[in-house]
Amino acid sequence: MGFLDSLKAWFSNEATEARDVGEKTMSRLETDLSRREADLQLSPEQRLEQLQGEIEQNDSTFDEMQEKIEGRGALADAAETVASLDTPDELTNPVDDDQNTDS
Repeated sequence: MGFLDSLKAWFSNEATEARDVGEKTMSRLETDLSRREADLQLSPEQRLEQLQGEIEQNDSTFDEMQEKIEGRGALADAAETVASLDTPDELTNPVDDDQNTDS
């Protein structure tokens, strides 16, 4: 197999890949166009219901993210508390410094 045959095979592979990418892009564009055309056909009441559904979905996603952040914050606080303890005895019997004040 000569150099020209290798070059021809490479161009053939690239052309096939480019054709596949083009077809996928066209499919996505057609799907998006169909969705937008369907949105234009909705009555105002239907569009309002659709928007409310999207808002509810986004709110639930936001709530999930907020819970995750708060959970990580609690974990960070707990890790900081454990790291601030000096001795293993304090891990099993934590006592405030105010209670240990000798007068």
